[in-house]
Amino acid sequence: MGEPVDDVNNRIAAFRDETAIFCALVEEMRQGRPQDLYARLMRSMTRLAYLVEELPGDLAWNADDDDGPRMNTEDWMALFRQVGAVVEPDVSGLTVVFGQTGQEHDAAQALRLADDLVDVYRDLYNGLAVYCAGKPDALLRAAWRWRFRYELH
Repeated sequence: MGEPVDDVNNRIAAFRDETAIFCALVEEMRQGRPQDLYARLMRSMTRLAYLVEELPGDLAWNADDDDGPRMNTEDWMALFRQVGAVVEPDVSGLTVVFGQTGQEHDAAQALRLADDLVDVYRDLYNGLAVYCAGKPDALLRAAWRWRFRYELH
């Protein structure tokens, strides 16, 4: 027997709410370094990692039916540059502490972190955009996208 619909919807809504928090934090980096950046990132990413496991795993959704909006490459690149500018000084300091030196290595580490953060943002943002588009079953469509992208990574 399936799970009660209210329970499933509540779990998806909790993930949606945390998605909005994470996306807002990443978007704050467009303006510079947010206060308590890493504590907030750790809190949100930990919560997302827990909540994604609570999403229904048996969502039968056809990706061809998912014509929702997506973050385009130009927007991804712009955000990537902005996030990279925020995290690079912090990551450079961390790599020196751990014995890795050299500007190329430091920059590569920062870019990897920026790439990961913006990729996660894109996956979450795209699902949130599907939800906000207001189509029938928008919450289930978004949950399918979030779960699929999580399992893909």
